[in-house]
Amino acid sequence: MIERSVFLAPDEDAYSKRDLVFPKLSQIQVDRSLIYGTVEHYPAGQTIYGRGTRGVDFLIVLRGNVLIAGENPAGGESVIVLHEPKEFTGELDLFSHREALVSARSATDVDVLRITRDRFREYVSAEPDISNIIMRAVILRRLGLVQHAQVGVSVAGPGRASATIRLEQFLSRNGYPYRLVDTDDDPEAKSLLQAFDVKEADLPVVIAGAAVYRNPGRRSGHHRRGQHRGIV
Repeated sequence: MIERSVFLAPDEDAYSKRDLVFPKLSQIQVDRSLIYGTVEHYPAGQTIYGRGTRGVDFLIVLRGNVLIAGENPAGGESVIVLHEPKEFTGELDLFSHREALVSARSATDVDVLRITRDRFREYVSAEPDISNIIMRAVILRRLGLVQHAQVGVSVAGPGRASATIRLEQFLSRNGYPYRLVDTDDDPEAKSLLQAFDVKEADLPVVIAGAAVYRNPGRRSGHHRRGQHRGIV
């Protein structure tokens, strides 16, 4: 679980700390970073990586703007930030092999510095001042995603059922954003379940994009999210 008390007071919005969540590196820090990666160009509107991609690389915007988007509770796109030059992409998935929770695309013609996963480990070890900025930012970004329900999965099931609670605890323990659709109380639950052809006997289910995992257990639940600990 993410330790929010390191950076945030109780009930404080992670995105209120804009300069910490989406910081700009100094020009000197950007220049020092160049030896660790390669410069790439993307025309406006091109997807750089999509939600669900594993092992995404670390990117520093050198010119132009990169749009980062998640998914809102209704299943549509939720714009999280428009990165400017000297800002960088990524959140906690940079330090794991989990799927990316957001997508990145070029909002304008852009040049980015791409630092691959192998070089990224060397980079954060050799550049401690930059590493501290990155670590603080990615933790706050994940907290912001959780607080604003901008990404992740939906857990649909009776809110007080032990199986539903177990799924929620698993996702919370691993810092994975989700929203609960309580089938006992949520007026939208019926239409959601009908849309995915989910029967009452299937509950609880995990809905991730177009995929539905019925009463997920040890294999289906953690395989989808790249976790190592089972749900049950």
